[in-house]
Amino acid sequence: MSYQPSPFVNLKSLKIHPVRELSEVREHNRGKMYAEVKSYLLDGSTGATLIMVSREDIRAIKNTKFAQEFVSELWEMLEQEKARIEAKMTKTR
Repeated sequence: MSYQPSPFVNLKSLKIHPVRELSEVREHNRGKMYAEVKSYLLDGSTGATLIMVSREDIRAIKNTKFAQEFVSELWEMLEQEKARIEAKMTKTR
C-alpha cells in the first residue's frame, strides 16, 4: 500500500465489515493487512478505535436471529395446536 494521507480526520470510531470470506485472505497476511488499514484510515485520528468485523461474527449474528425467529414460529405453532386440542376436547365433553 503506497503512503497517502488519510481522508478521515478526527474520527471517534470506524467499523469495517468484510466483503469477501476471510478464507480468501491468507492467514499470514491478515495481521499485516490490519496494521496497514488501521494506519491509513486512522492516521489523522489518533484516538479512534478500529473494529474489523469477522465473517464468523456476521454468521453468528445471522444464526442467532434465525434461531430466535424459528423459536417464535415454533411457539406460535405450539399455541395453535394447544388451542386446537382444547377445542376438540371441549366438543367431546
